[in-house]
Amino acid sequence: MSKIIAKVNDQEITQKELDNLINAYKQQNQKKEISEQEEKNLLERIVQSYLLIEEAKDRGLEVDDSMVEKQLQQYYQYYKGEENFKKLLKNQGISFENFKDKLRTDLKAQVTVNNEVEKKVDVTSEDINKYYEENKESMKAKEAVKAKHILFSKEEYDSEEEALEKAKKVKEKIEEGKDFEKMAKKHSDCPSKEKGGDLGSFTRGKMVPKFEEAAFNLDVNEISDPVKTKFGYHIIKKEDHSPAKDLELEEVKDQIRKTLFDQKSQAVINDLLEELKEKYNIEYM
Repeated sequence: MSKIIAKVNDQEITQKELDNLINAYKQQNQKKEISEQEEKNLLERIVQSYLLIEEAKDRGLEVDDSMVEKQLQQYYQYYKGEENFKKLLKNQGISFENFKDKLRTDLKAQVTVNNEVEKKVDVTSEDINKYYEENKESMKAKEAVKAKHILFSKEEYDSEEEALEKAKKVKEKIEEGKDFEKMAKKHSDCPSKEKGGDLGSFTRGKMVPKFEEAAFNLDVNEISDPVKTKFGYHIIKKEDHSPAKDLELEEVKDQIRKTLFDQKSQAVINDLLEELKEKYNIEYM
């Protein structure tokens, strides 16, 4: 049996539970080892979860089946299917029903958070207007370009010269009337070929310098000569150009509402956890 390392009221936290969280944390953050402080923080995360579960019991809060099913679907998606996920559990000696019961218990922590936030968090129009006025200088849309391209990858040709010659020939055909999207689908070595070379919109700093310079300097609907980058040669078609501009309140109010909601929610959760630390008994072994 795994060593008990902490208790929240009568709920026992085991070393195995902490080890499982540590392994998940390492995988998520691509770490081989973690610091002593990181381990303490992870244990504190488990303690906080158990505090919230205790509070759910005290408030008579329950987890409905749809919430459990939604979380299970996320596991299935992450592990590439229900069958793969259940095999993983079996290999770890965990029955699916036991996992589901534990999941339902763990989700009580989220139910408590939702209950507290619903009661105490409200973002008003006044809040949004105030935030906008105080942060107006940062409410700007950056200059952006919408473009398509055809890539002639240097990896796909015997030499750079051969890739360049192919790029020139394809551009000539486009100038003669061939459709850019169809030519991208036929000749491009970039995954964007599936969308006719469409790269969507991008701001400065998102593309390699030579590509960016060419795309931003083209006129709308103009097609570039072959542009050399570390990936090979590109033919670029500029579809649209959006200049930098100040954003009006209507354009950003939903974003502001979410920002304020998240800020207020975190403050409410922090206050709740401090209250629960006083309300329930926590013991470290």
